[in-house]
This record gives sequence, C-alpha cells and structure tokens, in this order.
Amino acid sequence: EQAATNIGYGAVKYFDLKNNPKTDYKFSYDSMLSVSGDTAVYLQFAHARLASIVRKGKDEHGVDIDTMVGAGDVSVGLEEPAELALAIELLQFPDVVDQVLTDFYPHRICEYLYNISGVFTQFVTKCFVLDAKNPAMMKSRLVLCEATGRVMRKCFEMLGITPLHRI
Repeated sequence: EQAATNIGYGAVKYFDLKNNPKTDYKFSYDSMLSVSGDTAVYLQFAHARLASIVRKGKDEHGVDIDTMVGAGDVSVGLEEPAELALAIELLQFPDVVDQVLTDFYPHRICEYLYNISGVFTQFVTKCFVLDAKNPAMMKSRLVLCEATGRVMRKCFEMLGITPLHRI
C-alpha cells in the first residue's frame, strides 16, 4: 500500500516538475501513470530493477558494494560502449545540479533522471551484470549499478519523491 502511495504521489509531482515552468501543459492522469516514457512510474521501475540487481549481487554472489567502498576496493572497467556511456552520464550529475542552482529549473533534474534511466536500461540490456564473464567484471558492473542508484536516489530526493527499491 505504501508503494502505491509513493508511486501515485511521485507520478503527480514528477509530471508537474518535469515541465519547463515557462510552458503550459495538459493535466492527465493517464500520462502521469504511464509505465513507459518520461514518467515517475517508469523511473520508479528502472530504480527498482537497478536495486534488484545490486541486491542479487550481494545475496547471490557475495558482492557488497558498501564493503568494497569502505575498503577502497573499487575499480570500474569501461570495456563496452554501454559501460562508458553510463559512466559519462553519471559524470554529468554535478553539472546538472550546478545548472539547477543557477536557473532554478527543476525540470533539468527530471530530464537528467530520465536520461540516466534510459542509459542504464541500455547498459543492462547490452552488458551482463550478474552473469558477466568474470568476477572482476561483475564487480565493476555492480559498482556502475550502485553509482547509478545513488545518483538516481539523489535526484528523487531533490524532487521530493521517495524512490522504490521493490515493486
């Protein structure tokens, strides 16, 4: 029940914030609650998928990202174009935040969150994470997943939306 509340609240809030405040938009529950496209529902599903991958990495493969970070045992290999594209998208986060702090347009965070979700989807479609060729590659890709999750959660937080870890 709490997940449904978070999805509904997030859908309305995101739909309002994703638009440039200088433009008009049409209020539509159908558009807000769509599971595809630039909606909070789509973004919540993307985040839940990401969280599931990281959780399975820990539960089924013993890869605990927090422990790795604490031990300074973090390295990321960017061998595949989809890995590089995701890393580049993640590196844009500070610039997006700086831009929002300059012009006070929260729709820029929405655009970034939607873009990073799309790039992440391409990454997990093209690159095996849990079934990677070797343990080092799996760890590297899990680090990319966790970094993406952290950035997405920060974006959700800035928008006042509670991210879901399971749906």
